[in-house]
Amino acid sequence: KATALFLRFYVKRAVGGDAASRAVAARLADRLLSLRSPAQERWCWGYSFPWQTRRELVPRSSPNLVTTVFAAQALLDAWEAGLGERCLEAAADAGRYLASDLFWSDGERAAFAYPRPDNRVLVHNANLLGAALLCRLARVAGERGGVGAALRVARYSAGCQAADGSWAYGLGATQQWVDSFHTGYNLCALRSIARDLGT
Repeated sequence: KATALFLRFYVKRAVGGDAASRAVAARLADRLLSLRSPAQERWCWGYSFPWQTRRELVPRSSPNLVTTVFAAQALLDAWEAGLGERCLEAAADAGRYLASDLFWSDGERAAFAYPRPDNRVLVHNANLLGAALLCRLARVAGERGGVGAALRVARYSAGCQAADGSWAYGLGATQQWVDSFHTGYNLCALRSIARDLGT
C-alpha cells in the first residue's frame, strides 16, 4: 500500500513535467508489480506483514481488498501517464478479482469480502473503495463487467449513512465505531463513483 501511495505521488509530479519523478515512478511501478500476493491466480496485493483486526490475525501477503484497490489505482495512474500497458493489465485484472472473487450478496446486502476473501463481515470504506475502482476501470479502460456489482455495493453502503452524515465502520458487532478517517474514504469514493459513471 505504501509503494502504491508513493507511486501516485511520483506520477503526479511526472505529469507536471518532472523527468526525475517519471524515472522514479517507473521504478515504483515495477516494484509494485513485483509485490503482488504470491500464489494467486489474479492480480491482488496484501501487506508485507501479518496484521490484526479486532477479530482476526491476517497472515503476511494475504490478499485484501484495500491494499489491492490502492495498488490498482496507482497502476491506473501510471498507465494514464504512459508508463506501460502492463500497469493497465494488472489493474484491470485486480478489478476482475474484486468483482469475481470478493463480491457477495445475500439479497438485501451487497459487499466485497474484507479483510480476507472468505470474510463476509460488511465494511463500508472497503465496499466504497472497491466500487470506486471498478467504476474508474469502466471509464478509463472499458472494463464494465464489475459495474453492476459496484453499484449494488455502493448503494447498499450509501444507504447505511447515518442522519448526521457519518457511517459506522461496518455492520459487525465490533465495528460500530465512527471516525472521520473512514468516513473520509467513503466520501472520496462516492465522489469518484459519481464522476466516473456520471451518476
